[in-house]
Amino acid sequence: TEKERVLERRTKLMTVLVFVAFMLLMLLMYVFQVRTMQAAQLLEKGMYNMLSADKYLVKILQLFSSKVVEAHIFHGIRPMKTKVKVRFANLGASIRVRTGLLCCSATEKKVVMMGVSGTFEAGKIAAILGTSGAGKTTFLNALCGKIGALGDWEMTGTVY
Repeated sequence: TEKERVLERRTKLMTVLVFVAFMLLMLLMYVFQVRTMQAAQLLEKGMYNMLSADKYLVKILQLFSSKVVEAHIFHGIRPMKTKVKVRFANLGASIRVRTGLLCCSATEKKVVMMGVSGTFEAGKIAAILGTSGAGKTTFLNALCGKIGALGDWEMTGTVY
């Protein structure tokens, strides 16, 4: 009868749907397993590389005796017998910069620092503060004479 055919079709449809759901579940489980295995292999490779680096480091350290290493350890700064006071007056620094294209370039003098004066007292701590690009390193390089040794730089002022 008609009811039996409808019931039979529903049963077949439900069987097919259950089968498809089961197959999708199996496919998802397979994909998850493959990705998990790939992640495990990557972790294993990374751990092997780290262990290899550690073994290499141990071999290097074994080559050095403690006496060789001890000779290169910093043991602090011994106090100076004479005190040094550093004075500087009207320090300035400028650099020659090329402007324009390579074929027709000209040089222009760019002032980086000017009119810096001060004193670093012997036995006192001094701090040089400033934002990024303010010129702290340029000031120290000028103070110790590095800027005067560079070809494109010009330094003015006096360090006592």
